[in-house]
Amino acid sequence: MGFLSNYESKQPVSQLLKEGVHRVWLSKFAECTSFDELKGMQISEQKENLPEWTNPIDVLAIQVVNKEGILVHRIHLGGVRRYSELSDKELQTGQFEDIEGFACKKTKNGLVRIEDPTRTASCMRILDHFLWALGEPEGTNALACIETAIAEKTLFDITVVKEAWETGDQYRISKFTRIGGDDSDPRSLVTADLES
Repeated sequence: MGFLSNYESKQPVSQLLKEGVHRVWLSKFAECTSFDELKGMQISEQKENLPEWTNPIDVLAIQVVNKEGILVHRIHLGGVRRYSELSDKELQTGQFEDIEGFACKKTKNGLVRIEDPTRTASCMRILDHFLWALGEPEGTNALACIETAIAEKTLFDITVVKEAWETGDQYRISKFTRIGGDDSDPRSLVTADLES
């Protein structure tokens, strides 16, 4: 008999990168929004169950890989205010609704989430950490950093964490770290937890 006569079935192992530090390279990216569904890192359609608000957030979706697995991560490029952070004066206007904890303003075009400059700045810091990890010099255009990293399979480190999510455990990147560089340059040693 052949190979199959000596092989037993077993539960397949996921190729998702698990918790811990992984050395990876960037294989694909997509510029999309929080309303977009991705298939094969291409926008296929809008998500089936859209939220009540009408304004999506711009997102950079990245796919990182190594020989052990793969992970897709979305970097949000904007942040929004929470309903609990509205002032008494804002609440008294009656113009806001609490939708999933977000401050949504009533407009003639529907509910709109309100941008939070502090959270948006935090999102930009996350983007900066990602771009810096790709190894290009300061001042390089973001798209050029990404395209060069894909073409050259630039290695960088990521830290993956697991979080409970409504649909089950979710793995996300909590840290990007640049490899190498000039150790006398303190920026090459900077890493930070990525929260927004």
